[in-house]
Amino acid sequence: MIYFRDIYSGDIILSDEFFTRPAAGGFVLETQPESNEQFLAALRLSETSFSKKDLTSQLKLYLTNLKEVVCSRNPELSAEFVAHTATFTKEVLACYDDYRFFIGSGGFNDAQMVILGKANEAGLMRFYYFKDGLRAEEAVPGVNPWAEYDAAMAEPEA
Repeated sequence: MIYFRDIYSGDIILSDEFFTRPAAGGFVLETQPESNEQFLAALRLSETSFSKKDLTSQLKLYLTNLKEVVCSRNPELSAEFVAHTATFTKEVLACYDDYRFFIGSGGFNDAQMVILGKANEAGLMRFYYFKDGLRAEEAVPGVNPWAEYDAAMAEPEA
């Protein structure tokens, strides 16, 4: 199994257990799990809320930072990245009330948010990820990938 961590927070926010396909010119990944509850629980995603203004600011900041990552890997993709992510972002903002937003287990707000979109004809919801904000990691058999997070959550507050 391969886990995908957010490049900023290190949170696991996707797994190859769930089929994904490219969207928005290949810069966004889309997945449609059979069970939203199972998907959210398996990845320990927590719902968060943003006003439309805060969401706009958050996406602008995140995509500006992510553009630097894309440019460092392949400068020729910069304009294409900006065009496709801008179109995707405009679609999300235009239908703001049709989307829900999730963050990884660490609760790091500057990290990638997982965007849950409208249901398709079969009633399955679509989760969206910015592909360049993910880092693949091979699962190690017998090792809990959330061990660090679980330990932090178990520590009593001072």
